Amino acid sequence: MDRVRTPDNVPALPAYTADGTPGYFGATTEVPAQWFNIMTEEIAHVVTGLGDTLPGVGDTPVDDQLWTVLGPRVQGIYSHATDTSLASMAHTRVVIGSIGRASGQNSAVLASEAGSHASGTDSAVIASYGSTSSGENAVTLGTSAAVASANYSAVVGASACECSGEHSVILAAYETDLDSDWCVGGGYNGLTWLINSSAGSIRCNSTIYVGGLCSTNSGEKITLRGITGEVVCATVSASGLVNADKGVVVDCATSASNETNPWSSPDPVTRNGPSGTANFFMVGGSTWTSGTAISLPVLNSSVGADSLIFVNARCIGGGVTTYPIDCGVSARSAGQFTVWARPSSTITDPSLTWEWFVLNPVAP
Repeated sequence: MDRVRTPDNVPALPAYTADGTPGYFGATTEVPAQWFNIMTEEIAHVVTGLGDTLPGVGDTPVDDQLWTVLGPRVQGIYSHATDTSLASMAHTRVVIGSIGRASGQNSAVLASEAGSHASGTDSAVIASYGSTSSGENAVTLGTSAAVASANYSAVVGASACECSGEHSVILAAYETDLDSDWCVGGGYNGLTWLINSSAGSIRCNSTIYVGGLCSTNSGEKITLRGITGEVVCATVSASGLVNADKGVVVDCATSASNETNPWSSPDPVTRNGPSGTANFFMVGGSTWTSGTAISLPVLNSSVGADSLIFVNARCIGGGVTTYPIDCGVSARSAGQFTVWARPSSTITDPSLTWEWFVLNPVAP
């Protein structure tokens, strides 16, 4: 491409004149210099606008300069109003709206910057900053300083991470690497959660919340605490056995004070919860005669028509000696039950403690 080089040319583009009416060439149409100048400048502006320069004095013009600068920009993109059919592009590496590099076969860098690089076959870097997709069919999307180095790997919405496991994805992570295959994981300053599709497992270092509102991060119904191994929930239903190697812990309703009128007509006590205690004592040389039973009504919202109540009683005489005590449940209905205790020998200044546990409680 070059502007006209003749001894009689002019050094500056003449001013445009609007003589005549726009139309088409006829057999006898005279073509003015202005028309050639317009055509020359249209082509020259495409060449220079795409970053090339026109030949200088003494340079040899080339006849394919326009295509040289235009070809790479059109040979990798093909469009159609309805269906492109199966298109095969002359150029299979493309950079669009980016500061980056595409070197892998069928690779692309889209809307990215800071030297993002798609070097793997069929790879892409999209809307990212300084990221690399070097694996085959790998992609980094919405990332910063991220690397998808394994085949069929992806890093999405993450920063300073590398996915080196095949068929794996890092999501919403920071400074976290994933080298296992067929996994989805993430974390902050290290991998903290992992879904393994091959093993069919889910692992979380800390806490998993189920139920409630994600928008307020509250109201969960189930809490799984990975650090302590605790499960916190309202109800546990099991069609098979429930194993607890180290025991079962339930809420216990207790009172530091002693109940009134323990030996004659004790007032009902309120102990809501699946377990509880109640205390009685006598002083001043008082005795609890062998075979004499006493009872205590207990109001308990955990007790239902199908509940089972297990009770234990402990008694110390004179604050020193422990005595054997018979005990049990004499009555039960929804919301309440009555416990009883009876000594097998006479006890002086007895101090009695009832303890109970409710099985099949009413769901809260």
